[in-house]
Amino acid sequence: MGIGKEIDQLNSFLNAFLEADFTQYLKDIDFIKSRVFLREVSRMGNQLLVLFIGNSLFKDDRIGLIVGERLKPVLEREGFHAEILDKSGLSLIDYIEGRELVIIVDSIITSEHQVGEVINVDLNKLESYSIWSPHYMGVPETLKVMEELGIPMPEKLYVIGIEVADVYTISEEISKELEEKLGEILSKVYEMIKSKLHG
Repeated sequence: MGIGKEIDQLNSFLNAFLEADFTQYLKDIDFIKSRVFLREVSRMGNQLLVLFIGNSLFKDDRIGLIVGERLKPVLEREGFHAEILDKSGLSLIDYIEGRELVIIVDSIITSEHQVGEVINVDLNKLESYSIWSPHYMGVPETLKVMEELGIPMPEKLYVIGIEVADVYTISEEISKELEEKLGEILSKVYEMIKSKLHG
């Protein structure tokens, strides 16, 4: 094989390598751009969020998750964005940061209402009403972190609370009082969500 032919083969190999590498590079760039675009579209298209939160480990603290499982499909059929978040913690920030409107449905203990009653929670009293857990951060603690770090808060934030009794017993079942009022709770939460979404 002559020198000229070897050089031609080497050039062909290098050209093929560079072409393949450059093609992959362009594919990578396109992929990154599409991900950024989709994220921006998602953020722009989902400025309104209904978030059902709770803790599946503890008895009545799972009521927000149960209500979410029932209402999420209904709200999504009506064109609203709804999510269910178990043991929220700091991951809550990713869901609510900078949104136009956020509605959170959560269990609370006020000792001022009957178990199963659904109320609009005064955000100024949220910390005293919310359930404290040594295992994860709740809504008040997460909002404080956002404020301290300068993370954009939702323009409008509403909390719908469901009065509960037992949040420290590890159980897969809610209390009898909540179970008996579940239909009423679902109806009331749904009505309150719709009033805020259309308000």
